Amino acid sequence: MTINIPTSNSINGDKLAEDIYDAYGNIILEKDTVLNCKLKRYLVDLGIISINIYNPLTNFDNYEKVHKTIIQEVESTLTCILYKNDHIYDEITEYVSKMCKSISDNPIIIKALDRIKKIDNYTFKHSINTSLYSMLIAIWMNQSNKEVINATQAGILHDIGKIYIPHEILNKETKLTSEEYEEIKKHTLYGYFLLSNFSEFNQEVKKAVLFHHERIDSLGYPLRAKPDYVGITSKIVAVADVYDAMTTDRVYKMSISSSEAVNYLSSDGMEILDNNIIKVFKKNILKYDFKASI
Repeated sequence: MTINIPTSNSINGDKLAEDIYDAYGNIILEKDTVLNCKLKRYLVDLGIISINIYNPLTNFDNYEKVHKTIIQEVESTLTCILYKNDHIYDEITEYVSKMCKSISDNPIIIKALDRIKKIDNYTFKHSINTSLYSMLIAIWMNQSNKEVINATQAGILHDIGKIYIPHEILNKETKLTSEEYEEIKKHTLYGYFLLSNFSEFNQEVKKAVLFHHERIDSLGYPLRAKPDYVGITSKIVAVADVYDAMTTDRVYKMSISSSEAVNYLSSDGMEILDNNIIKVFKKNILKYDFKASI
């Protein structure tokens, strides 16, 4: 299973899926070469614009160690919910326990979270939080078990494509240039390409990875798609994604309170995100002090 990525966006540990040739037909790097910063710069300097690599989510070297580490990190992120001594959390705790088990039982998700954590710790925690909120929204909307699983998986994986966004752009402390913003937007495409050939995830999950930045005014990205096209899971993840991003500190902005974020969703958010999902989220989320926990 291979994917094609810009050479400049490759990361340490990527493995070439085919030989690389120079302009004269000579092999300069052989198939199965593991890339590092020096080799990446070498290819870029030679004008190699893109390369085919093995999908990094299919590499299960040291899986038992990786699995143990990731599950510990996930449980640590959610620990104050898992062990909250408040009766209103009883049902939520049960759902979160199931969420942790579903992560533990899926090697692709474990590998995805491992790659995300190696690139950016904020995106790792944001992925877990977005998965939690997406799962809860689906439950509050009385969706089927299958649809709840879709929302949970999509929330975890929605930003997997960011592993191929340069770190200096992903964590830039000042305003992005238009070129840098265009690069950030590509994470939805990279994420979809990473997951497209995995039968472990259904099309709703893959669509949510691709479409979680689409908007109901059809001015989102990557396709400016119509609301009916993107699917309900994408719309759920979009609300969860925005809420967690607003209520979490970033290198370039301070967080706002849960109530402020809900107020935003209930006003400006209604212009760009699914109104019914916002109403369900608003009705339920402020019962829980998640941001004091996660």
